[in-house]
Amino acid sequence: MPFAEAEEVDVIDAIVEALFALPAPDEATRTMAILCLADALACALAALVVPACGRLLGPVVPGTTVPKGARVPGRAGGLDPIKAAFDTTVLIRWLGINDTSPSGGHPSDTIGTILAVADHISRQRRAFGEPPLHMDAVLQAMALAYEIHGALIETSRRDRPHGEPDATAAVRIAATAVAVRLMGGGRAQARAALSHALLEGSLPAPARRAAAGARRLWAEADAGARGIMLAWLAMRGETGVPKPAAARPRRSKARTAGPRPGLARPLGYFYLNRVTLRLLPCHASATTAVEAALRLSPWFRSVAPRVASVNVETHDTAMRRTVVGGTLLTPASRERSLPYTVATALLQGRLESSDYSDATAANPALQALRARIQVTENAAFTASHHDPGQGTAASAVQIVLNDGTCSVREKVAIPIGDARRRQEATPLVHAKLLDLGAQVWTAGRRERVLATLSDPERLQAMAVDAFMDLISG
Repeated sequence: MPFAEAEEVDVIDAIVEALFALPAPDEATRTMAILCLADALACALAALVVPACGRLLGPVVPGTTVPKGARVPGRAGGLDPIKAAFDTTVLIRWLGINDTSPSGGHPSDTIGTILAVADHISRQRRAFGEPPLHMDAVLQAMALAYEIHGALIETSRRDRPHGEPDATAAVRIAATAVAVRLMGGGRAQARAALSHALLEGSLPAPARRAAAGARRLWAEADAGARGIMLAWLAMRGETGVPKPAAARPRRSKARTAGPRPGLARPLGYFYLNRVTLRLLPCHASATTAVEAALRLSPWFRSVAPRVASVNVETHDTAMRRTVVGGTLLTPASRERSLPYTVATALLQGRLESSDYSDATAANPALQALRARIQVTENAAFTASHHDPGQGTAASAVQIVLNDGTCSVREKVAIPIGDARRRQEATPLVHAKLLDLGAQVWTAGRRERVLATLSDPERLQAMAVDAFMDLISG
């Protein structure tokens, strides 16, 4: 997300100040970080059984062993921290069910970097008779990474209100910052590394869309791994770029029209405490519509042969991102389709990642129902969605029968994973971990991991390498 020249200096200054001057997060923020860690672990375990994801995992050179190597959730052996960060992040990201920032993007795409660096450093310290890092350092790094990522995404969204947020750059910059901090770097190293992270620019939006295939599922993993490399270079004395914008080719420089003061807001711990957890495996903008459809599913299935249409009202962001026509050729395109996910929820009374398979998509009943779903923008929903004081993501679903009979109009304003519904979400995150982990771990191991994550005091005092041993292999 290239900024104008003066703004890049301001952005680097703000991030460095946050890294070294922000007070430690309070217990509520740490507790939220633990919940996000549990959610990310559930996402990673679910992706381990996906062959297309599995072929990206492991050492670049088969058979390579790395002394003091970093571990990857659910996998045996150690990797160099750069590849471990890539592998962990691609697992978290692959199924598209990890958390989202209030303005978009997936801040948990930075967790792979944090775990890999902290694990490697801990194992290295033990080898030299020094104390390892503890999980409290991971939670603090997560709070910082979520904040940097969220502010960059919000700035990108403000700059391009009708475009996609610059997610890969946000991950790379946030990952670079916290990697330097975990490595024990100071302000000078952080400035140097961040200048290179900003210099590298952005991944073009088309490469982040469903049509780009699997690249959109590993682009952020690549960005997070790159952050470690940039931090490593800075820690070894590589100098920074004083003016990244001036060094960038003219064609890639940022638009400078209009007032742009840099980051959208001062850095603190705003974004972690407002993250939305993905408790339904669909695009974030479609979550409320799917939740409404699930509530209506029992009624729908009792009258299915007589259904004439399904009317869905939603906000402009959902209209722009999730209402697509034509044939949905890939699981990724189905996951991002509001009509597909609503139709599946109505027909089956559930929505799971397996519902995006070719076999499910070929179901004639699903195809017929998807054709009868009519999605329209509700101006009031759009207004409340963009109102900072409300920040809703409202959708409403109503079923119409052939004789004109209508179901209740089921409206959901706030998605289940939103911070305002956190008490409802916490047990669902734990259930998500137990459920998705069943594909990889025994019941006893899942319970041990959940017990550790459910005891904040115990977790924070736990050595990072001990935690990684618990969740790897």
